[in-house]
Amino acid sequence: MSSPIWKFSKVSDKDVKLAVCNVCRDEIPRGGSKQRHFNTTNMIRHLRTRHTTEYAEYEKLNQPKPTTSPSLNQPTVSDAFKRREPYSRDRKTSRSELWNSFASMNNLYPLWRIKGSVAC
Repeated sequence: MSSPIWKFSKVSDKDVKLAVCNVCRDEIPRGGSKQRHFNTTNMIRHLRTRHTTEYAEYEKLNQPKPTTSPSLNQPTVSDAFKRREPYSRDRKTSRSELWNSFASMNNLYPLWRIKGSVAC
């Protein structure tokens, strides 16, 4: 059990379909009738709505670990948008130029280069 939520709850001794809150001893459904359907969503929701101090501690424990490998440091979407160059509306770019740029980035061929295709 790798989720930090297990610091605040445990599996019920009476029924494996239930978890017991370590703070208030409430029984919380684990989200399914079979083990492969069990999840931690209900336990997290219980902590968030009933025990805000413990939930704040859980949030700190649940932060993603920083990676050390440069190949795994992918920029976030917002960072990528901050670094992009704005599109110049003054430049007259043809539709085929845009398509060729897109196609080359994705190793695709423009339709006019595919034998037997009908250009749009």
